[in-house]
Amino acid sequence: MAAFAHSESDRVVLLCRPGFESDCAQEIQWLAQRLNVYGYIKTESRQGYVEFIVFQPTDLTTLAAQLNSDSLMFARDFMVTGAAVSELDTLDRVSGMLDALAADFTCSTITPWTNDDNEGKSLAKLSRKLVKPLRNALEQRGQWQDSAQQALTILALATDRFYLGSLPVAAQPKWPNSIAHLKFPSQAPSRSTLKLEEAILFFLTAQQQENYFGLGKTAVDLGACPGGWTYQLVRREVQVFAIDNGAMDEGLMASGQVEHIKADGFVWRPQHPVTWLVCDMIEQPARVAALMADWLADGSAERALFNLKLPMKKRFQEVLKCCDIIAERLHAMPYDIKVKQLYHDREEVTVYLARTA
Repeated sequence: MAAFAHSESDRVVLLCRPGFESDCAQEIQWLAQRLNVYGYIKTESRQGYVEFIVFQPTDLTTLAAQLNSDSLMFARDFMVTGAAVSELDTLDRVSGMLDALAADFTCSTITPWTNDDNEGKSLAKLSRKLVKPLRNALEQRGQWQDSAQQALTILALATDRFYLGSLPVAAQPKWPNSIAHLKFPSQAPSRSTLKLEEAILFFLTAQQQENYFGLGKTAVDLGACPGGWTYQLVRREVQVFAIDNGAMDEGLMASGQVEHIKADGFVWRPQHPVTWLVCDMIEQPARVAALMADWLADGSAERALFNLKLPMKKRFQEVLKCCDIIAERLHAMPYDIKVKQLYHDREEVTVYLARTA
């Protein structure tokens, strides 16, 4: 247990979008059971985080070693911790935090969590103010080491109550708390453009973006109108077939990079294979998953980025069902699939799907 911050670590706390606690809980239980790690869930509706408390604390090492914030579907971030540190002296919170730390714990960074509601954002300011004095105290105790592979994570539940946990530096999310602060481009025809921009930045490395976009690359945008997703492709110098019976943004059409085809997105196919297939249609998720997989299976597209609009209930099960549909259709070829509820998503998850041969 020496790698963990809390001296009495017995749980994983996972940060999620408020309202998705049940889905986050089901995901961590599903992952834990695959590792023969067992425990129970503690959470409340719309509190923005989930606790998974293990029956055997020694199992935490097994579980934590397999977790990565960016590969979890519904969790934005996670920490290994113990019970919340309570009744802290509001004039000296740092001393109480240090008392809860394992004596042999070392870290190289401190990450304050933001719970994505009004109260959580207010308390996050308090967490951020504690970073500097907490680091100074750790340095004095010899528990701050620039080479340490662990991050110290804090989440304020009240002014005198905090979770104090840790996770490997390599397992931290791409952005703090998985919150992508993107500026809405004034020329984009809809705010949905931020969903595709975040997806591209999240799923693809800088080198992959350079390789898969640019002159000579082509894309199909199913359900394109008015062009929020097409905009992201056009700005990356991709030629786009926009498939939708609605009207496209005039500015995009003036770019000369868009061919608007009024057709049914579930029927239309290109004459030649394209680099990208993107889709944000409001349709049953299983139907969209099957369509995306079919495009890759028959060679119509090399890779795809698409959203699955989830039902009100059994959302995690629906995602697993869609992954099974994709696996069935692509069983004869190697492929890469990644699923994430991104910051700019709402009742949906984003999927990256690519042929790897």
